Amino acid sequence: MLLLANCGLWVSSYFRVIGFSHTLFLGTQVRGGSGIWSRGGRILIDTARHVDVPRWPGWRGWNFTIDPFVKRQEFVDSPSITIWHLMGFRCALIISPSGDGTQVETAAIAVPYWSLAVLTAILPSLTFGRTLRRRRAIAAGLCPICGYDLRASPERCPECGHAIAGTAENTSPIVRGA
Repeated sequence: MLLLANCGLWVSSYFRVIGFSHTLFLGTQVRGGSGIWSRGGRILIDTARHVDVPRWPGWRGWNFTIDPFVKRQEFVDSPSITIWHLMGFRCALIISPSGDGTQVETAAIAVPYWSLAVLTAILPSLTFGRTLRRRRAIAAGLCPICGYDLRASPERCPECGHAIAGTAENTSPIVRGA
């Protein structure tokens, strides 16, 4: 389910920008903000704050936005401030002067959707592989748990003691104490 949701967001990120953002205030002045954006095949996480403001002065001004996609260069893609990049992952940081004499610290991280698709596909792939191996083992007359040959004892595995499904031992009703 996560894989399908991830792929849906991946495709939609080329047609619209979806994001959550908030603004940090000190009194009535905007002193920074952060956001998480789905844009152009990746998730962008960015933050900007005036250095004179404590790290978390308060959470105010949360916004949810859905805007049409417009191709533009993102902050994280600027080569002069990119700290690290590899296979679509990017990290950028810059500290620059602001108009009021303080410094503004801006940081961004980009995570490509393909990496999230790989991560969310691992568990379904493992489950599918395990089910496939188990079915092949049963069809070949092997114990689905340990792989022991069950031709001589089809009801129960003599190696690990696993009762084989569909035998008389497993289909009879359980009679509890008399």
